[in-house]
Amino acid sequence: MDLSWLPDVMPASPAVRITVAVVILLLAGFVALNLYLQRSEHRARAEELREMEQSLQRQRAYYEARLRSQQQAAVWRHDINNHLRTLHYLLQDGQTEQARNYTAQLCREADAQAAAFTAACAQKETPPEAPQNGQ
Repeated sequence: MDLSWLPDVMPASPAVRITVAVVILLLAGFVALNLYLQRSEHRARAEELREMEQSLQRQRAYYEARLRSQQQAAVWRHDINNHLRTLHYLLQDGQTEQARNYTAQLCREADAQAAAFTAACAQKETPPEAPQNGQ
């Protein structure tokens, strides 16, 4: 092994020169290992961050879907309340034929919505939105 690159201040003993070279090689190995471990830790943290971002996106999508569902339920409650009030006033005024026609129309609309929902589910699509206020 050629150790002529070592400074001349070193003792001339080959055993000392070999020991110094081994120590230098060990230090270089420790530095390389430390760099490798830091990179591995950085990669692991980057992967963890990516997974957390994906989880956050899924949670946000779930929250937005729940919010839309709750808003749709509020619209349906409002519409049902209006339909019930209409029927109440028609019956209160003795307009039974108009009440029958109104309920028949509501049933046709409900059947059409149920059929559209079933078809969308069969095709694994997003179910269509319910029409607003008899549209």
